Amino acid sequence: MVMRSTPWVMHQLSHNWTPLFERLSISLDRAKLWYREVTSSQYCSQPPWHSLIDSLTTLDPTIKDSSLIFKPRFALLPMVVQERLLQFMLSEDSCIPDGAVHELLRVVLDHISENTTLCNLAEKLCALSQFVRPSNLPVEPYMSTNVCYSVMDISPENVIIIDDDSESDTDPAPKQSRLEMATVAVRNQPILEMATAVSKKPGFESATSAVSNQPGLEVVLVDGTKQEGTDFLDREANASPPGILTQWAGSQSVSFIDNFDNNGVVAVDTDNIIAFASALKDTWHSCVSSEIPDCLQDITHLSAEEMEKLCTFAEFEGMSDDSVYLACQHMGTLCGSISFCNISCFLSMSLKLKVSKLSQNASRKLTSAIMLMAGKYPKQLVETVIIPCLLVSDINSYQCDIITKLLKENTDHSLCSNLLHDIVKHEFTITESNICVFQAILESGCELTESDITQFVSVCSKSAGALANSLKFGKVLLAIISHHGNKIQEILTELENIVSKNRTVLKKKISSLLIAFNK
Repeated sequence: MVMRSTPWVMHQLSHNWTPLFERLSISLDRAKLWYREVTSSQYCSQPPWHSLIDSLTTLDPTIKDSSLIFKPRFALLPMVVQERLLQFMLSEDSCIPDGAVHELLRVVLDHISENTTLCNLAEKLCALSQFVRPSNLPVEPYMSTNVCYSVMDISPENVIIIDDDSESDTDPAPKQSRLEMATVAVRNQPILEMATAVSKKPGFESATSAVSNQPGLEVVLVDGTKQEGTDFLDREANASPPGILTQWAGSQSVSFIDNFDNNGVVAVDTDNIIAFASALKDTWHSCVSSEIPDCLQDITHLSAEEMEKLCTFAEFEGMSDDSVYLACQHMGTLCGSISFCNISCFLSMSLKLKVSKLSQNASRKLTSAIMLMAGKYPKQLVETVIIPCLLVSDINSYQCDIITKLLKENTDHSLCSNLLHDIVKHEFTITESNICVFQAILESGCELTESDITQFVSVCSKSAGALANSLKFGKVLLAIISHHGNKIQEILTELENIVSKNRTVLKKKISSLLIAFNK
């Protein structure tokens, strides 16, 4: 196989994650050190996982046995980098959304050889993320007896192969441009339509034999040699019958892909893109009808990049709270079919935007929208809306109030435990504004781990002096001891130091409880 050069592959990866791969090429420890430095900074500076997964699963053209094939970008990385990347993901599994891991595994598992170190690492990642490998169901029971296949008649003189390794092309091409560059352009020769009846027995053999009997059918190889059509179909027998171009087009959004143009290259229907996005935008902005648009299901076919463009076009910043609630109602119907990355993008560009700009009490519609999304997508809501807002130093009381209300009224206590578990991984400060959120978590009755309690007390220790006169801070200390006293044995000394700085009326009661635990 002819592999892409390592610099070329690295350049095509998400720029936010380029430092990670530079360090992975040196050692795993350097990559871990870089990630810890990044995650210790403010949340907004951390690279999004969905952009990494999207770039790793993007299909790129490469050459195998003188034939053009498409492989995920992950498989084009050097083997040592592939292994270290999986080792890195195993070590940082608590920070990676399971949905993102599943998307990566779903694409790359078929490109990993069995009984290798890389295979063993992938199996560990499957077990850790509880990924279920799709079963290989037999093809024959699902085949129609009247299936027609298209085979392209390509000759050397009408094929153009684009060299992607140009040093002058420094700007990363957009997704559709890469598709056009990577696709073999067929000029002057039409696509041959061969209507071949395919019976269940012997499966693909009837189609293969029919094509092999056609005189003059040639397949272009990179070295300029020719090969009979039978061999071409033999190589493609394990794939979906349509050729490479059709497979590539089928992976795109049905709303964004029209068909092949006159040169045999996949054509994007710009009118369809505008119509699709405009229909959703008009429906959400007008709020005239709550009926689900026919095009809504197409969102499940979008890539992360396309989803981001759609949300930008929708202009959530200019939407009323009623419109945002309607959009959340519609997106809630996609629960189970929309990807983790895409719903995270939607929540970040809609609800996070609205909550972060609150300067007065939240409306009932906005509160209802957050409650709805908490029930449908709790993990994504915590990661993309609640945590980013809490980590902003100048968060105001209105923003904290709506988060506190969500935590108190939500019946799923796992929302509180997941929030504390995730936020203690970041560097943040407890203030008079956000302390009510943590009080709600501690008093919710949710089950918290000893590790989470220990890390949270360490954060409290840093703010003990500044909040010495805060009654809310005293209530937080009281909640730690009274609700989670069975998990504080290892941190009693640290708690005593915090309480010694407290100057509220609750100090005596808290001290008495600590003395009782010491006995």
